[in-house]
Amino acid sequence: MSFKPDGLSHEAAAASSLVGTTAHQITFECANVKKGDKVLVLGGPTSVGMIAVQLAVQAGANVYTTVSPRNKEFVQSLGKDITIINYREEKWWDMNLTDFDAVIDTTGEEKAWERSSNVLKSEGSFVTIASFDVGFDPKGHPPHKYAAFYCLCNKPSAQDTIAKGLVEGTLKIPLVEPAFHLRNRVPRICLLPRPKVHILASL
Repeated sequence: MSFKPDGLSHEAAAASSLVGTTAHQITFECANVKKGDKVLVLGGPTSVGMIAVQLAVQAGANVYTTVSPRNKEFVQSLGKDITIINYREEKWWDMNLTDFDAVIDTTGEEKAWERSSNVLKSEGSFVTIASFDVGFDPKGHPPHKYAAFYCLCNKPSAQDTIAKGLVEGTLKIPLVEPAFHLRNRVPRICLLPRPKVHILASL
């Protein structure tokens, strides 16, 4: 749990907490993105992808990302010198891309791990939040430093970093209207009868 800073709307706080924390963790804790790295984000316009793109750019990485034509302009606005790959016209695995330090998969596209292993450096990192194909053991595909599915682990420090970036304007997320508020509404609670459970045991 984190305190909402002044200057951050409730809508932005609600929209960014989980996806922002996930993006921060997969970018820095899993993929260990740093200045000078070459990073491919699969799904730049996704909620997690757009934040991962911005964090990687701000870290000084050379960022490539897959987008559809309608989202190209938006993703291009997320940072300087982002290399856009139009996935409707180009297949990133057929573009002779090489020597990536990290591939971040936010879409779960088919054969993402198999194809990523061909563009990564021998010790590069692959992290996905949308596919189990690579498995769950980060060290399960040596010599890759990290290659696994990742699920959010709540971390207030990551939430605080994302919130600070939104307030200062170094990070941005689009908010879709209308917002649905629970203010002044009484939630309806349905109480279901407890099912009978029979426990079988043998000694």
